[in-house]
Amino acid sequence: MADIFINYRRRDTAWPAGRIGDRLRETFGDDRVFQDTITIEPGVDFVEAIGDHVEECRVLLSLIGPHWMSELQSRLVESNDFVRIEIEQALARGIRVIPIIVDDAKIPNMRDLPEQLESFSRLNAVRIEADSFDADMEHFTSFLRRFLMREEEADTKPKVQSALSRPPVSASPPKLMLAHRTEFWKKGADGRPRYRIFVAVDASAEDIRRISKVTYKLHPTFKNPIREVIDRRNNFELRTNGWGEFEIGATVEFTDDTSPLHLRHWIGFSSGV
Repeated sequence: MADIFINYRRRDTAWPAGRIGDRLRETFGDDRVFQDTITIEPGVDFVEAIGDHVEECRVLLSLIGPHWMSELQSRLVESNDFVRIEIEQALARGIRVIPIIVDDAKIPNMRDLPEQLESFSRLNAVRIEADSFDADMEHFTSFLRRFLMREEEADTKPKVQSALSRPPVSASPPKLMLAHRTEFWKKGADGRPRYRIFVAVDASAEDIRRISKVTYKLHPTFKNPIREVIDRRNNFELRTNGWGEFEIGATVEFTDDTSPLHLRHWIGFSSGV
């Protein structure tokens, strides 16, 4: 599955998406860049199907053109706006999202976005302009090389603990810990049951407001074991899929000068705690 997912609207950023996609494929290879429309079979939950597809990438590039905001607002009543859903699912699943500002477009203001996309306005954006396209892309692809290399190194680090070993004793401090719930999803081709997994910070509303970001560390068998969640709605909830029990780690960073807090939690399927 591709590492780089290009998210764009054809009516807004078709030509920039084509040029950017071509340059990324030249740099990283055809199989590492996804730009086509997702095909979803009849009767399949398209929100979950998009989420599963997005989760296979390491970074989602969201192209913002001059008509991006008006297109978004005009389609808020539509339940199948794939562009919006792709961004929502990437944010919810802790996939790195990078807004790409094209020419004179601007990053959307938080007050103009739907609740599910409010955190999108806080993401550091990259500007790519037609007049400086080569220089802009050279700088951006250099960053992507470094980013993807870090992600791949995280994938290949030795496993510290077996996915099915005994859960450790929790040492989480009071009033701030991790909690999870799971839902049976389907049986995989190997016969193992797959589960949807939801992990969040269990804390008071006051403590949640002090948190700026939660970085989750999943089991090394996940393609993207490091996930950053900046959306405090639902207590920085992370969504993913899995089949085996494992220990998850999380680094909680705060908006004040409080030192980052490191938490550990066992993901099991017999209960939600």
